[in-house]
Amino acid sequence: MAAKENSKEMLDVLSVLDHIAALPDDVALDTGEAALYLRLSRSTLERMRVDGSGPEYVQGPAIRRGTNRRGTNQKITYILGDLRAWRDRHKVSSSMSAAIRNGMALVCLKDAASKLPFWTLDGFIYGRVLDDSPGEYLWRRDAFEMSWLSSAEAVFKAWKEPEKQERLVADYQRVLRQELNDTERLLLK
Repeated sequence: MAAKENSKEMLDVLSVLDHIAALPDDVALDTGEAALYLRLSRSTLERMRVDGSGPEYVQGPAIRRGTNRRGTNQKITYILGDLRAWRDRHKVSSSMSAAIRNGMALVCLKDAASKLPFWTLDGFIYGRVLDDSPGEYLWRRDAFEMSWLSSAEAVFKAWKEPEKQERLVADYQRVLRQELNDTERLLLK
């Protein structure tokens, strides 16, 4: 019985998605409709709106009911064409390209020299902020610090969890090998 209900719910969602996809680019969608179109939860889209990582939106003026005073709860809408453009800008062809885009992979020496945030405590590195769930550390944010280090600096520091350090070292070695290979190819030309 539950499988049948889930199938019906999925068909309903797909039907709504088909209807949204058929709309012209200039249609305004509310947050729930936009989240459904992007296949995100409403709360994820709202969080992305707050931190600036989501699609552009329109925030209209709000008037408190029964008065002419402006209110703070302004109506938010998303233009469908903007949602389509944002979605298309976030297409990736591999997990590695997604990691590179999100700043979670080393690609060249410049990346290895760039400062990144690391969780630290008592002289130990616990991990890269971008790699780890913040919940792991934020519950003790009075104890943990966020230290900005280059990957080149971080590989030589003491780590609390050696497997995390080993992953960073492997990334760093891969970048160095690639840079050496590229330099050798240029010299042999």
